[in-house]
Amino acid sequence: MNMDKRKVVNLEDRLPKLKEQRKSRANRRLIIYMSVFFILILFILYTQSSLSNVAKINVEGNEYTSKKEIIKASDLSTHTSFFSVDSDDVSKKIKENTQIKSASIEKAFPNKINIHVKEYDRVAYVADDGKFIPILENGEILKSNQGEDTHGDAPLLVGWNNGERLEEMIKELIKIPDSIAHSISEIEYTPTDVNKMFITLYMNDGFEVTANIEDLSKKILAYPQIVSELGPEAAGVIDFEVYDGLYDPYFKDDKKEDEAEEAQ
Repeated sequence: MNMDKRKVVNLEDRLPKLKEQRKSRANRRLIIYMSVFFILILFILYTQSSLSNVAKINVEGNEYTSKKEIIKASDLSTHTSFFSVDSDDVSKKIKENTQIKSASIEKAFPNKINIHVKEYDRVAYVADDGKFIPILENGEILKSNQGEDTHGDAPLLVGWNNGERLEEMIKELIKIPDSIAHSISEIEYTPTDVNKMFITLYMNDGFEVTANIEDLSKKILAYPQIVSELGPEAAGVIDFEVYDGLYDPYFKDDKKEDEAEEAQ
């Protein structure tokens, strides 16, 4: 009997504590729910306010295209919401510029956009009304209003009125290593009655080189070796047809191809 009374007394003592614990847990849950609710409200208000707009746009990798042109193409501004920026969509817009090969977009919280572009290489220029119009590695010839005052980073093409031959020339130029391409000042289209692929190259070191369009990228690899053997005092015309076969491995593939064609 006494034992039962003690149990009742103990239970009566514990009930207020249990109620207090439950109330405390309920209060903690309420605080958590309210905190999450207010954080969501603040976040929504932030995204709808000017505080969430893009504050800074960085552009990297551009050499020929101005930062202003790239940002204009991206359609981004300080009025654009940071959270509404679609990286893929922005990249597509920037690549609509004929000079841009690729564009990647990085969003840096809270409001910074980094744009990294890769431009098409310039393989040659054509002269137009005192300006030099770039020809890109994808074969695109820029508009006359995009002309430049110099052409030091690629050769100047002279006398190229034949569109088909020009396309073939561009394909060959793309294959030539930069170290050799940068040593070419001009490439003149000089066809003869018997050879419509004949060209003359004017080199920065004073030499002239005669060659054919279709195998220029292979044969010009021998140019540094030929010049080094001629010596610094030499000057004149280097005819790749004369040197054909003398400079392995530069010409041996061409000889094999010619022999195979003759056998057929």
